[in-house]
Amino acid sequence: MWKMSAAVVALVGSGAAIAQTGSESELWARAVERDRAVVASARATRGDWRPVIAGYERLLARFPMGPRAADALLRLAQLEWNFYQRWAATRDERSAVARLRRLLTKHEKSPSAREAWNLLATASPKDPLFRRRGAARIDGVSINATGEKTARVTLSLDRPTTYERGSVPADDTGPLRVFLDVARAVLGPKAAPVESALGPVARVRFGDHLGNVRVVLDLRIASARVVVRPHGATVTVDVSEEAPPVARAVQAGPIRRIIIDAGHGGIDGGAVGRRYKTREKVVTLAMARLTADKLRERGFEVELTRDDDKYVSLEDRTTIANRENGDLFISIHANWNPSRKRQGVETYVLNLSDDRYAEKIARRENGPVHRKGRRKGKARVGSGSNLNFILADLATRASVAESSRIAKLIHDEIVRGLSPHFGKVPGHGVRQALFYVLVGTKMPAVLVETSHLSNAIDEARLRSLAYQTGIAEAIARAVVAYSNRADRVVPVAPVAPTGSKG
Repeated sequence: MWKMSAAVVALVGSGAAIAQTGSESELWARAVERDRAVVASARATRGDWRPVIAGYERLLARFPMGPRAADALLRLAQLEWNFYQRWAATRDERSAVARLRRLLTKHEKSPSAREAWNLLATASPKDPLFRRRGAARIDGVSINATGEKTARVTLSLDRPTTYERGSVPADDTGPLRVFLDVARAVLGPKAAPVESALGPVARVRFGDHLGNVRVVLDLRIASARVVVRPHGATVTVDVSEEAPPVARAVQAGPIRRIIIDAGHGGIDGGAVGRRYKTREKVVTLAMARLTADKLRERGFEVELTRDDDKYVSLEDRTTIANRENGDLFISIHANWNPSRKRQGVETYVLNLSDDRYAEKIARRENGPVHRKGRRKGKARVGSGSNLNFILADLATRASVAESSRIAKLIHDEIVRGLSPHFGKVPGHGVRQALFYVLVGTKMPAVLVETSHLSNAIDEARLRSLAYQTGIAEAIARAVVAYSNRADRVVPVAPVAPTGSKG
């Protein structure tokens, strides 16, 4: 939550004593040193952050146009936006936006400006600065198939801008799709859909999504590796076919044990409701307990990753699921969106095509981290950690198709079951994302964003016992329906060869 920007991480060399007042570099070093110390604290309070903020403000007061001024403004805006998300104080929201505007007005050519635009798009999506800056124009798109299994899509714009990427699994409505939501963009007169008869990308088309231009790549392959790289005003998307994991499918046995994960907890409060200041960790625990009760009534064994207000790390939640030999893993959350109008339910499965997936699996499997960030040993080809990486990856991939099935059942049951009783509950479908809590699970795993705490209607619903019970009933019905499917299979990933050293 308190992650530093790249500019802040680039801390000046330490070693010499730093005076209370001095050069800009000395003030910067002192501020970052305090910042890092609080980031490292697992139980930091708002009071712990006051000296950090004072340090950056001292630098800005003495050197308002100095080389580090933009970095200081960006870090202050990041902290205050995090304060707003955690404690819901509108003064933090206003202050964060004001600092971003100052940075983008006074230091618009600084390296920190790109991150500032990204954060402003989240904190104040309709900010007047965007109109003043003007929209990026998409001038065209091309597909260059370099073979049957690889292709490069090139998106040409008239200026750099930001984007968000995602994917939609193949279903009854269409093939596997990869998309880029290009922020603050318009289609130029020469931008038109293109098709290719060769390679993994069949077509590239355009659409609108929440005011952004959505660039959609329709693929003709079942599994893909996608790498997106910006090059100034050009964005390239490299798509290659990814071989499915070597695994054999066997008829699934009965579903007996289900792991229910109540999102957040303890010092991690999660999202905070806009109107009633509802804490996500409270409503997720309530819904998790109710879901467990409903499933037990139907004869299932249920384990909760937490049954009270305690902090459980994301890694430990997955570890609990695997240790308890769960047949299903369901993580329950409440959503939050910068738009107050956004409502409804979304269900997520793990996005294996994300560039960062392998990195996250590797971090889980390569052992604990020392305080200075160095791991105990290095993963080498043939080493135990490298083997663990392969097996963890295969175990996760083996379950992704079944995860999509149960995710769709849960999504549809919530929308269909609750709408007649609570008014329309919008459904945003099954999505893919790189949620850490789903990485490494050895069973079908889904994350359910039940409703939006950022929307007044949804927040009121989430506070209601009747709505919480309705969510629990819907999840239980979906699990029963999934358990009864005759075509349900369990793909079995390869196991470690005997005698391997790790």
